[in-house]
Parts: sequence; C-alpha cells; structure tokens
Amino acid sequence: MEKQPGNRTKKTVANFLSSILFQITATFAGFITPMLILNIYGAAMFGFSTSVMAVVGGINLLEIGLGSGLMQALFRPLHDGNVPQINGLLARAKRYYNHSGMLILLGAALVAVVYSLNHGSSSFFELFFLALTLLFGSALEYIFIGRFRVLLTADEKVGVLLNIQTGALVLSSAIRIVLMSLGVGIVIMQLIATAVYLLRAIFVAFYVHRKYPQVSFQGERSTVQIENTSVFWHNISNLVVLNAPFLLLLLLTEKVTTSIFAIYAIVYSAISSILYAVFSHAVVAGFGKVVAKGDRNALRKQFDLYEFVFTICLFVAFVTTTSMIRDFVKIYSAGISNVNFFLPYITLLFTIWGLLFSLRYPLIALLQADGHFKQTKNSVVIEMLLMIVFSFIGVLLYGLNGVFIGMIISAAYRAVHLIWYVNKKILQRKLTTSIRRLAVNTLLALPIMWYFDGHKLFKIDGWVQLLLYGVVQAFLFLAVFTLANLLCEWRMVKQLRQFAEHLIKK
Repeated sequence: MEKQPGNRTKKTVANFLSSILFQITATFAGFITPMLILNIYGAAMFGFSTSVMAVVGGINLLEIGLGSGLMQALFRPLHDGNVPQINGLLARAKRYYNHSGMLILLGAALVAVVYSLNHGSSSFFELFFLALTLLFGSALEYIFIGRFRVLLTADEKVGVLLNIQTGALVLSSAIRIVLMSLGVGIVIMQLIATAVYLLRAIFVAFYVHRKYPQVSFQGERSTVQIENTSVFWHNISNLVVLNAPFLLLLLLTEKVTTSIFAIYAIVYSAISSILYAVFSHAVVAGFGKVVAKGDRNALRKQFDLYEFVFTICLFVAFVTTTSMIRDFVKIYSAGISNVNFFLPYITLLFTIWGLLFSLRYPLIALLQADGHFKQTKNSVVIEMLLMIVFSFIGVLLYGLNGVFIGMIISAAYRAVHLIWYVNKKILQRKLTTSIRRLAVNTLLALPIMWYFDGHKLFKIDGWVQLLLYGVVQAFLFLAVFTLANLLCEWRMVKQLRQFAEHLIKK
C-alpha cells in the first residue's frame, strides 16, 4: 500500500468514468427489466416488484452510508500508510457488517411480509417469496461486500468496485431477459438472477486480497471513536424517505396507482442515482483526504468548482428528463391499454422533488468527508418525520398526488439545512454563492420547462429516436446553462481552464 495517494485528479476522473459507465448500465437495466415485467407479468406485479426494488436500492444506500464512519476513519491511516491501524479498522468493519447484516436480514423478512399483505389478485405467497428473494439477495450482498467497499472507497478505488458491479449487472440482466422470454415464473427468474449477481462478491474479495496483501480483516479491532449511532440515523432516514412513498401507495391505494408512480420513479430515480454516483459517492474520498490534510482553503477552492459544475449538471439532467418524460412513458407503457399513465401535475411534482432531493449530493459528500454525522443527526430525523406525516395525510386526502406533499416538504427542509450547515460550519463561507447559483439556474429552467411542456423539437415514435433526441436536447440545454452560468460567474472560466490544464499535464 502506497503511503502517498498518487495523482488525485486522475483517480477522481477514473472514478467518474467508472461511475458513469455503471450508471448507464444500471439505467438501461433499470428500464428494460421492469418494462418486460410490466408487459409479461402485468401492471400489478410491475408496481409490486418496483416497490420492493426501491427497498433494495435503499439497502444498498444504507450499506454505503453506514460505512461512512469507518471510511472517514480510514482516510488518515491510508494517507500515512499505517497498516496496523488500517487492519484494526477493517477488523472492526467486518464485525460491524456481520452484526448489522443480521438485523437487515430480519428487517427484510418483515418488509416482505408487510409488502405482500395488499396482494389483491396475486397470491400472498408468490409476492412474499418474490420480495424475500430480492431483499435477501441485497442483504447478503451487504454482509459480504460492505467491508471491502469501505476499504476501496476510502482508498479512492471505488471505480474498481463499480467495474465489477457493472459486469455482474450485465450478466444478471441478460439472464433475467432470457428467462422472462422463455416464460419462467417471476419468482424463479429473480431467484436465479439474484444468485448470479451475488457472485460479484467473490471477484471483489479476490481483488482486495491480491491488491492489498498486507491487509487483514482478522486483526485486533481498532478502538478509534466512530459515530455509528449518528451514521445509523442518517441512513435509516434515507431508507425511509426513499421508500415511504411506495409503501404508502401500496398499502393505501390500488396497485395500479403504485404502478403509475413507479413508471415515473424509474426515470427520476435513475437520474438522481447517476448524479449521486458521479457527484457524491465517487468523490467523497478525495474530499476526505483534503480534509485530513487540514487545508481549508484548498477545500473551499475545490468545492467551489465542484458545486458550480454540479449545479449545471443537476438542472440540465432534470430539465431534459422533464422535456422527454411523456414520450418515455408513452413508449414504455405501449403494451398496457387499461391504465392511464398520464395524470395531471405528476411530471411537475416529480421534477420539483427530484431537484430538491438531488441538490444535496455535493453537500453530503462534504459532510461525510469531514465526519459531521452527529452534528446533523437531528435534521435527518426531522426530514424523516416530515416525510412520513405529510405523505400519509396527503395520500389519504389526495391519493397519488398527495404523496408528493411529504416528499417535497421533507426534501426542501433538508436542502435548506444542508446549504446552511455546509457553508457555515464546514466551508466557513457565506451562503451567497450557493443561493445565487440555485437562483440563476431555477430562473433559467422555468421558462424552458414551460416551453417544452407545450412544444416538441422532435417527433418521437421509438426508443432509438428517444435516446438520440434526448442526447441532442441534453447537449443543447448544457450549452445554454453553461453559458448563462459563466456569464454570471466569469471567474469560473479561469478555474475550469486550470483544472483542464492540470488534468492534461498529469
């Protein structure tokens, strides 16, 4: 293990590229597999399986988040090359993931029962075993891969993990598609595909043992203080916030309603996941090592450029999605004639929620890098309570649209708190820069979304056209938003040029 981390810029770019490749693969898999489920197994099964997969995604985020405290503790010993301290922390990680994994397995069984209660025309046992297969696969992956993820992410090698995950996802998705085409039942199909996907744990373990021969997970556990309780609340909140809408709709409305929500959620969640992978998960270790050096000025400078680029990409992503979503839903649901997927306001509500929720990602990356879990614990508990209370009341009063009341209120609260906290407590700068950037991009996004709500640049009749014209519109919007932001902050031209020159020279 090298004492010096090497070229951080190259590592960051490599992680970016791996994140993009994985998210593109995950996005296609996340579109194609549910679409086949919708057309082969029906709208009700589509809504149910998508709801369960949202919990699976939540478990994955939970695993990443619960490892944040351990990962943050590894930054300094990795930077110093302190092998005994690294091994002590990894031994602690192994024990931690084993114990918490057992609790997640029990929770997965409980979720499988609750989600299967509203079974409608489907067999309770069919839904139960389907949910159990998906949830247990994710929980077992949590136990076996979590300890390795902590090490690889802290050492800025998350790209390796993502490349292995990309290969496993391609294989697993191909098997699902073949089995569905052969008419195999949904439970057996998911069981086989999940078993294949779990094989990636073997490849990850092999890589770690080969790359880090001096690393051991069997040493004496480190006694370094880690805020596990605070980290736990952060990630339980994320799990609840992301999954409460599905659960409330599944239990309090018809399954068709859940299906309508799910088909839009597939798209908006995919966009949000891409932003998370590229602008949070892939860079948190880089920020962590800058924090470990204690250079607050360098941290402010790096984050300034990072936030500038992220804000542009955030608005471009969601404006493009909003302009294309109706065409996507029309093509995606072409085989379903008895469900109306085009409801008033649903696109607008998803866009508002998506922007408010996703703008937290660079802020969370900095919060995790500096280990501010305990200080912000109360805010995530409040976010979770706002989500549960207002969405529950909203669904009872207004059905599908009502669930967005809690989603938007909770996301807005957390966004405001994070903007204030990160700028004041971590960066120690005024809020003006962050607020100005959000205001500029919002004022630019509103007329663009209004125009494209009633006008189309292209006539779209199939997937190839949707993909092609989506890319064209994304680049068009990227040019518009970049130009507008540079005109408002001309000083960023110099920083972007310096970054590009540094990247090329290295």
